[in-house]
Amino acid sequence: MITPNYHLIFTSSMFMIPSIYGYYKNQYNLSIVSMLTSLCSINYWISPINSWRLTLDKNVATISGIIYFFYGNNNIKNKNIKRLAFLNGYLIIAFYGFSKILYYKGSNYWLCSHMIFHFFTTTGKLLVIHYSV
Repeated sequence: MITPNYHLIFTSSMFMIPSIYGYYKNQYNLSIVSMLTSLCSINYWISPINSWRLTLDKNVATISGIIYFFYGNNNIKNKNIKRLAFLNGYLIIAFYGFSKILYYKGSNYWLCSHMIFHFFTTTGKLLVIHYSV
């Protein structure tokens, strides 16, 4: 029996925060993207095996990242906030990469790194929603 990863289910559910905030800020498309990302991620971590759930999660997360990147790049006008968003994007990529490296090395620290990746993803989405004009 596959054990759900409750830590990553929790951090995946954090993607609902920018979804709710996006709805509040009338950013309905970003709100829907964040909700789908959260649901797909939770769906995978409920049964974390190499299956269609993983494929769906990775594809939706990638598309979400691309949407948020281009939306933020085109709609954040404050250069300092845009720099902060780019730094946050770098941290998202770095911690995702760290989590994969640590996982393949057999280190239990992959979990912490992946949780931090989820945290920075949530932060990045909130930056884009809040500072876009």
